[in-house]
Amino acid sequence: MIDAVLFDWRGTLFTDETEEDWVRNAASSIGRRLEDDEITAILERGAAVLREQPGIHAALERCDTSTDAHRQATLRWLYAAGLDEDLATAIWARDGAPDASFPFADTERVATLILPGPFTSGDASARGLSAVLRLVGVEADPRPRPSVS
Repeated sequence: MIDAVLFDWRGTLFTDETEEDWVRNAASSIGRRLEDDEITAILERGAAVLREQPGIHAALERCDTSTDAHRQATLRWLYAAGLDEDLATAIWARDGAPDASFPFADTERVATLILPGPFTSGDASARGLSAVLRLVGVEADPRPRPSVS
């Protein structure tokens, strides 16, 4: 079996809140308030892990092939950076949250170009992408279009 990502989320269709806001908001979601210096230290430890542990970096590079792979790789990284289970899980769970990820200005146009492709109206990929786009307020119809220019 081949694991692949056909259209990655981050940096293609959507962008995210800053890393600082991500950590701050994840902590807030579990009732914690982190000071700016604590957030900076967390981000620095995370960056150090990626430099010093190439296996974790490699796992993160290929983690978008499934939710389980993503969760395992991300939690492994966050634990290695010294985060406790509650905060690490909150940071992982924030990934893709509608209030943390925002569509680029051209996301709707791109979606209307890619959805008609080889998809049929019953295609799970087209329906899934359409559902994800609706989460952030972009309406995309997965039905085939007669032509795309």
